[in-house]
Amino acid sequence: WVAVPHFPLDMPMPPEGDCHVRDAVRHVQEQTGLDFDARHVFLAGHSMGGVVAETLAQTFPCAGVMLLGSYLAHGLGGVPAAAAYPRPVLTVGGELDGLTRVTRVAEAWKEAQGVKNAPVVVVPGVNHAAFADGSTLAGDLPAERALDDEHTAITAVMSDFMAAHADDALPAAEQGRAQRRLDQAVRGSAPML
Repeated sequence: WVAVPHFPLDMPMPPEGDCHVRDAVRHVQEQTGLDFDARHVFLAGHSMGGVVAETLAQTFPCAGVMLLGSYLAHGLGGVPAAAAYPRPVLTVGGELDGLTRVTRVAEAWKEAQGVKNAPVVVVPGVNHAAFADGSTLAGDLPAERALDDEHTAITAVMSDFMAAHADDALPAAEQGRAQRRLDQAVRGSAPML
């Protein structure tokens, strides 16, 4: 299930953002009739939304956070380095992202070396717009893949991260397979980074 919180005036850094996230999670629980705890909740954010997600995840009880076309932004909201970050954190960059450039993702990759729960992956042929609806913003580079293919590649990495950190929600064998695929994606990104 996916919940998308709505922030007042579409502000990227809303005051009391955790209340909106909690409301979105509660809404999913009410709509589905499922009662799940924080071990099964992952926060994700694209671009500036990643900054919001990484800030919220420091205090919001969740299984992990996924930064899409974003990275741990030190200096904004007191976000610590990957080694001290309190949750598993996935950073996904696009090779052709003209806004969150691959060089910035390379810095995140360097910082995450030796940190088990902080994988950094770059998806080939993907630009900044691919993490959303494909509407290219000024400064972004043209994508080399169809939007559906970009979304499939991005969600594969996200799915593996969530499965690997799903606690007791999945059998251990499936978690292990997901972790191996995620490790392979990280290794595949290393030459570029």
